[in-house]
Amino acid sequence: MDFKQLEAYVAVVEWKSFSEAAKKMYLTQPTISSHIRTLENELNTTLLIRTTKHLEMTEEGKYLYQEAKKLLRLRTRIYDHFSQNDKGVIRLGASTIPGTYLLPHVLPSFQKKYPVQRFELWQSDSIGVIEQLREGSLDLGLVGTRLNDPSLTFLPFAKDELVIATPATDYYRKLQKENADIFRLIKEPIILRENNSGTRKEAAMFLERLHIDSSALHVVAQMNDQEMIKSSIRNGLGISILSGYSVQKEEKDGSLLVFHLGNYSSYRNLYIVYENNKKLPNYIQQFIHMICNMFHSTP
Repeated sequence: MDFKQLEAYVAVVEWKSFSEAAKKMYLTQPTISSHIRTLENELNTTLLIRTTKHLEMTEEGKYLYQEAKKLLRLRTRIYDHFSQNDKGVIRLGASTIPGTYLLPHVLPSFQKKYPVQRFELWQSDSIGVIEQLREGSLDLGLVGTRLNDPSLTFLPFAKDELVIATPATDYYRKLQKENADIFRLIKEPIILRENNSGTRKEAAMFLERLHIDSSALHVVAQMNDQEMIKSSIRNGLGISILSGYSVQKEEKDGSLLVFHLGNYSSYRNLYIVYENNKKLPNYIQQFIHMICNMFHSTP
């Protein structure tokens, strides 16, 4: 048994496919199959049940998956601890807002000042990024919500205003001129983000603070893609509570109307998150400092 075999097994489990695991590891599918077969022969057990449509772990396979993840995390920590090179790889996860609207400005600036071999970027919702960080697959996460987890540090680095985006029609222009408030706007058909989205969680807490019953909303759609939501708003499907960062361009060019909520304005923190017990290499600490400096927070 070696690390390559364990990495192959973990990849197959997580991608639920031998072919996808091969793509992600830049290996051939026969090589991946050989690694799994060798593991099963050496351990004298069946790890995966393969059918034409499904791939499932056996009970022994579930045990190996959990232990393999621990071993791979430990290997990463050992390499990180003994690494003396200030140039390396930054494995970075980001939720939609920081990943789509903030990182494209941060990465070029950092690369010019502190060249690294490469960034390995992975985008998901906030909960997905945090889960990958817990499993040791990432060095840092940039997320839009905070969990009560004592094993993780959540460092605020930017403030994001929650706004309401609407179609740029005469109807909504009239509401904007009338300074319609949240209590009026929330009666409109509304598009929500997916459940694990940081924006969705913050919007739910915002409505709760105003004693607005989320179950009474006229929800016409739920989507996990920010650009799809904005396109749907433009085409008249409904309105949505969105990140202010995500609609800066549309507010400027007039393709969407953006309602800032005045006395009811709500701001949420965006966070850099990392493991408490992991020693961060100098280049990752430099990356954290640059993000905080760019958005005027204190690391």
